[in-house]
Amino acid sequence: MIKPTRILIAAFSAVWLLAFVEIVNGAESNLGLTALAVIAVFSVFDVLMTAKPSQTFSVTRTLNQTMPVGVTNNVDITVINNSLNRKHFTVFDHFPTIHSAEGLPREFILSHKEMGKVTYQFTPSKRGDYLFKPVEIQLKSPFRLWNKRGFCGEESKIKVYPDYSETIKYGILSAEHRLSQMGIHKKRQRGEGTDFHQLREFRQGDRLSSIDWKATSRMNKIISRDFQQERDQQIIILLDCSKNMRSKDGDLSHFDHSLNALLLLSYVAVKQGDSVGLMTFGGVSRWQKPSKSPSTVSRLLETLYDLDATGHSADYLSTAENCRKLLKKRAMVIVISNVREEESGELVEAMKLLKQQHLVLFAGLRENVLEDQLQTSIETVEDAVTYKSTVEYLNERKRVFNVLNNQNIMNLDVVPNKLPFYLVNKYLDVKGRGAL
Repeated sequence: MIKPTRILIAAFSAVWLLAFVEIVNGAESNLGLTALAVIAVFSVFDVLMTAKPSQTFSVTRTLNQTMPVGVTNNVDITVINNSLNRKHFTVFDHFPTIHSAEGLPREFILSHKEMGKVTYQFTPSKRGDYLFKPVEIQLKSPFRLWNKRGFCGEESKIKVYPDYSETIKYGILSAEHRLSQMGIHKKRQRGEGTDFHQLREFRQGDRLSSIDWKATSRMNKIISRDFQQERDQQIIILLDCSKNMRSKDGDLSHFDHSLNALLLLSYVAVKQGDSVGLMTFGGVSRWQKPSKSPSTVSRLLETLYDLDATGHSADYLSTAENCRKLLKKRAMVIVISNVREEESGELVEAMKLLKQQHLVLFAGLRENVLEDQLQTSIETVEDAVTYKSTVEYLNERKRVFNVLNNQNIMNLDVVPNKLPFYLVNKYLDVKGRGAL
């Protein structure tokens, strides 16, 4: 594609005006028309002298193939002038427009075989698969009368994952005794659990039931059996992908907050020696069988990175039935959702069905805006109506959790940004109590 520059447009406008004045005034000279013809010939010559950008430059784009959402990444574009002449051009990049970028376009003047490099900042705003089209170059003609547009280089594909920075931070902390720095508290319960660990000398605070009388008699001193928390247990996460999860608190939706919590919990559980599996429901059905390998979190990322909340309703009962069919061994089943009053009956029935075989935890997300709304002063009738609606909604929500409590079903009623820490703390509490 060829476009005239401002220089050519200005020159044509000036000579057209001159020719028009000459014609109106009946001037004998044809200076304007002559100048117009000269500019036309000169501009045609100039455009013919301009090579195609794809034949003039070698272009490569370097970027990360995987990026976390909301995190700024550098994208490098390298251009080499293969022509014998000096070239003046501008570089554009066709990144996915749903995301944002800074640092483009960029102008260059390069001589023969000279290399230019531009680095710009690209920030993905939504998870999924995305395509960068070839780099666009607008090459100026020798006399700066035209811009010839062309595309160079190859397409680039990227995968935008959830922001798993909290998981990485946990990995850097490494040791369990530093979990508290993330708001995760592990209760130390010496000697408790059901997996036998070792025999040791009795200590103050040990239970009398932990004494091994045979070993005590043999060694002529009191010996206690030491137990450790169970390992190789199964944690299954049922993730709601329905319209209930589309609400947003801050920059992230409830669904995105749930992904962060899921990844952190998976990392901690694998470190504890447990297997982690996943099932999605509410418009998207994906299953990842339980695994305790070091690659479990990476596999979860591959399974989830392109998912988002759908427009479907949550199907709690069918999900519970499918889960029971797939899980033969007792597991801790964690359901992450944002239940509505009209769905509460089905949710409770699904939890009761799962509870027949598994240890069940329902993690319900609560909108931050609800608490904020209760703190707002009431000055108009509209404010009063809003306040009343909020109170009624919270009361309905409270009734759902009361029913779960009456059925002895563990639950969390938590705002989205605190879900990762509450969820991990609950899991560690279950492990510490040997409840599973």
